[in-house]
Amino acid sequence: LFRDEAGDFRHSEMQQMKETGTMEEEESGG
Repeated sequence: LFRDEAGDFRHSEMQQMKETGTMEEEESGG
C-alpha cells in the first residue's frame, strides 16, 4: 500500500510539475 501510494504521489507530482513547467515557460516567454 505504501509503495503504491508513493508511486501514485510521485506520478501526480511529476505530471503536475510538467504541466506547470510548460505553462510557466509559455507565460515567461523566454
